[in-house]
Amino acid sequence: MANLVFFALCSLCFASHASSQSLDITAIVEGTDVVITGGPTRVFVNTLIWNITVLDDRWSDVMLRSSADDISFGYSTWLGIDPHIYSGYSFRVSTKLKQVKATGVEFWTKSDDRKSIVFLITTEDPEHWIRFQIGDFTETHFSISAKLFNENTDAKEPGSKYCYDIAKEVGDDVFRALKDLTPNGICDGLDICSKSTHGLYSNNFKKKMLKLLKQQRISNFLKNNTICDLCLEVFEKLSSELHSFLPNPEQNIEETMMSLCDQTGQYRLDIGFQGGSEEGFFGFGERFNGVNQRGNSLYCWTEDGGFSLNILPDTRIPHFFTPTETYIPSPYFVSSRGYGLYMNTTFRTSWDMLHTNGQSFSIQNENTEMQLIVLTRRTPLENMQTYTALTGRPLIPPTFEFGPWIRASQEIHISDNVQAFQKLHQMDIPSSVLFDSNHFFPEGGDHSNTKKTTNEKLKTMGIIPLAYFNSMISTSYIPVFEEAENSGYLIKLNNQTYIFSYKGAGPNPFKVGMIDFTAPGAVDWYGRQLNQSVLVSYNGFTYDYGEYIDPECTFHNGMTGREMHNLYPVLYQEAAYSFFETFDANPDDEYAPPYVYCCRSGYSGSGKSNWATWTGDPMCDWSNDSGLPAQVHAMLSASISGISFIGSDIGGFVWFDPPSAELWCRWAQVGAFSGIMRTQDGGTAMSGQPKSHILDTPEGVYVWRKMAKLRTALFPYIYTSAHASHYEGIPIMRHHILSFADDPTARAIDTQYMFGPDFLVAPVIEEHSKKQLVYLPRSSTDIDPVEWYDISQMNYDNRTDGRFRVGNTKLVSGGQSVVVDAPLDIVPIFVRAGAAVPTLDPSVWSLGNSSDPSFVSLGNRSNILHWWVWPNKTGGAIGRSYDGTYIVLHQLSKRYIGDHYKNGDVIRMSIDSDNSDMGNEHEVAIKMLEIYDRMERTAIIQIALPDIGAQPIEFSVTDDRNYVYKMAESWKVLSDITMPTSNHCQWFFDTDNLVLWIKGTFTCNDLSSNNNFESFGKRTLTIRQI
Repeated sequence: MANLVFFALCSLCFASHASSQSLDITAIVEGTDVVITGGPTRVFVNTLIWNITVLDDRWSDVMLRSSADDISFGYSTWLGIDPHIYSGYSFRVSTKLKQVKATGVEFWTKSDDRKSIVFLITTEDPEHWIRFQIGDFTETHFSISAKLFNENTDAKEPGSKYCYDIAKEVGDDVFRALKDLTPNGICDGLDICSKSTHGLYSNNFKKKMLKLLKQQRISNFLKNNTICDLCLEVFEKLSSELHSFLPNPEQNIEETMMSLCDQTGQYRLDIGFQGGSEEGFFGFGERFNGVNQRGNSLYCWTEDGGFSLNILPDTRIPHFFTPTETYIPSPYFVSSRGYGLYMNTTFRTSWDMLHTNGQSFSIQNENTEMQLIVLTRRTPLENMQTYTALTGRPLIPPTFEFGPWIRASQEIHISDNVQAFQKLHQMDIPSSVLFDSNHFFPEGGDHSNTKKTTNEKLKTMGIIPLAYFNSMISTSYIPVFEEAENSGYLIKLNNQTYIFSYKGAGPNPFKVGMIDFTAPGAVDWYGRQLNQSVLVSYNGFTYDYGEYIDPECTFHNGMTGREMHNLYPVLYQEAAYSFFETFDANPDDEYAPPYVYCCRSGYSGSGKSNWATWTGDPMCDWSNDSGLPAQVHAMLSASISGISFIGSDIGGFVWFDPPSAELWCRWAQVGAFSGIMRTQDGGTAMSGQPKSHILDTPEGVYVWRKMAKLRTALFPYIYTSAHASHYEGIPIMRHHILSFADDPTARAIDTQYMFGPDFLVAPVIEEHSKKQLVYLPRSSTDIDPVEWYDISQMNYDNRTDGRFRVGNTKLVSGGQSVVVDAPLDIVPIFVRAGAAVPTLDPSVWSLGNSSDPSFVSLGNRSNILHWWVWPNKTGGAIGRSYDGTYIVLHQLSKRYIGDHYKNGDVIRMSIDSDNSDMGNEHEVAIKMLEIYDRMERTAIIQIALPDIGAQPIEFSVTDDRNYVYKMAESWKVLSDITMPTSNHCQWFFDTDNLVLWIKGTFTCNDLSSNNNFESFGKRTLTIRQI
């Protein structure tokens, strides 16, 4: 015991890892509790019977309390194996051998810097203790750290060179035994299940297995049938059907047996807390099965997404019983109860979110150390903002990223890309990005001058071309592969270059290696490879894969694949980030350089290391777990997890039956209201049928043009939300848990969402549906009620310029459900009352920067800004644009006047408040419209006035320089950007739609003599409605 106490005391003599913003804390004893206070948070640690409670002092609310079951806090020991069937997935089979609970506090002390309290925790196993630390308190979060150790040293993780050597020999035996044997025959032959001592390989194999198990310290835990059951389960997964899928059976099986060295005898730290009766858990990275993960069991291990079959539309393959695999996991969630948790680790974690017993949730970290960050702000939105502040927020992407992405040559069936986009231009279908299929990695791309000439021609049209890279290098890509291998830039396995078969190449896989970004010089070398695409005038690329790190691999920095697997996608992205920074004219500002690398994989930290993501390879169907609905789930959960700019493959990627016109149209509607609007013309045919395309049908052409027009028009609004992502950590796509956390009906819905701060989108994602039930969220108080306008039927002119006009609509109170008619060309959309939305002129065709004036791009219309305004019940509205422009509408009062305005001219006015004795009185509503625009652009404003009704109405519009705006002949005159400047300051009231149009500039025609007036970018209009 003396040695133990000495070791424990020494282990406590360490400095806290507190940041400079960490608060000083106090710790007192109250009965059997140590009470720690840091800022607004108090933590109670029971020293007699292990228990921890977290209290928010601001509200006297309990945020967290230890669970009462076996996984309140402690560690477990496991037996496991990971069948290496395919590098994209983890097929791991494991079983718990021992669960050890924390029992109490032996002693505690405060760290020297007064930032944390350290406890020595006893466990049910007298040979192991846990060092437990609570500290690093700020106003927004604090940390809980733990480390497992025994009397002599830190508890050792499994895995050794000796174990790997044995396991490799065992793998060779298994490979030979696999041939032509059933799972029972294999396990009997290996003398694992047979009672006989004369199995096929009993002498050799049994000795090796005993050596391996002894090396991993678990032989005493094994029951008689444990290894037999494990063997049968493994080889069921390695049945003859899957065996035919293995691209390199001998190596795969060797690696499978080597995984025993990492997972057999492995220690995992466990911690659990009580769950609320209605508590929801949101986040966990990109998840396809849903957004609220209450009742589910998840793990965080980046891998390929699953897919579904037509005959099993709700089953995600290959993980039939755990349909939560994802390309982008995050060990983090925000709770509907007003806190959040983030496990700061790259090791695999598992999360049982009230799945096992319905009363508590548990977290398991596959390591002997853990750091759990407790987010302590009061709303899910605030806690998400804390998480993004900790893990990083994205730069503001280049403007073209937010336009439509399309492979025009495939959609138009014209092989020449330039001619294809010229055709789209003739059809007036806005386009901004071409993502090309030119693969630079793994096998080398087209570096020809012809390709460069094509790309440069596309850029003159405002089309930004992107190439393709993935994380692998083909062994046949000589001399690039040899240069990387000889320089030590490739990942190792058994001290050799890790080479595996790239099944993603299709039916004829080829051998590849992967970059070790921790090797000195590797990132710079890789940048030179990326530069090959820039030299051919690409402005980025699809940035595929990143998930295929074998747990047994080793890296230059000493990490193994177990620790590096989740981190690798982040390093992969940071390598591209580092490269493109060299092209950034202002590297210290908030804007990304004019390049995009659109990523599939990720982990915590990816929100900072890239500014474009897509959801991977979905099925071309309506299935809930991998089709169109699943992409909505994935984008919303990823957005909660800090991935702000995310889209999906419109139309899907894998198909049995080609996507129908209906699926294409509904997916296009989802895409228009996603972080990225990106079509997918290619993919994988499971039945040999060619893929359809959205422009193959008249309805597809109509819907795609309409959505592309709307998407492009909304650019200023979308780009304003992109700025909020950078500065505030708020995503563009917002699940209702972020916007209406106090509305239980709203937060329970996983298929409608806020797009930016003002639009509620409820896309139709069910086949053959022509009506949509939409829930309109309510406010948490009656002081500031939420009201909505249904703008699903907003006027759209497909016959001419594709203009959208504010239509006749009514205010609807929040807190109720409504049914919206949704034929194929309609996506249900509501706008929050009181919103003013900045938009572009419909003549803008591209969000790139064209040098050919016939292709109108963003810069060609920089002198005009449109506003769509929907006042609230009190007549007010407010909106702002990313460049600082804002607009504010006030309803000042109602008065009675004796005479009125006629055709915009003042006849005579005398205001006499509430005077009803006047013989010809008229009620007058006075509104003030404030506009600030430092660029002094022409403003074309549409204001919805649904409360006017059908009574005759007249208006007067004057500005703060006493100029009286003239009444125009129609709204078309005001929307005509070619009209003379002398006609700019006019208004028109659209009686059919009850919309007031105003067009104004800062230089109305008869103000030239007023040279002493300086606007400084601000003007105020007075609107009198009679």
